[in-house]
Amino acid sequence: MAQDFEPAETAVWQWVRQAKIDAGQRDGRASSERQGLEALRRDNRRLREDVDVLKGAHRVVDAMQPMWANFSGLASLRSVVIRPSVISTVSSQTSSPPR
Repeated sequence: MAQDFEPAETAVWQWVRQAKIDAGQRDGRASSERQGLEALRRDNRRLREDVDVLKGAHRVVDAMQPMWANFSGLASLRSVVIRPSVISTVSSQTSSPPR
């Protein structure tokens, strides 16, 4: 049964080659460096996807801006979101005095 799972000769040669690189006996990228690069590439891909999502959201918000001008409630909500100082003013006006 062990013969069925025996690695190919090229796989063994690649393992030996990588072990020599990791030991500093041969030029090339060490395993830890390869893993670090893979992690950076994965993070970069995820961040690019996040940027694409945010760009899409920005296009939706831009498309809705003319509609906001027609609704005074939404326009005032937008000013609260943009200017955080208004939030504290509004919240202090809406809180009821203690009894």
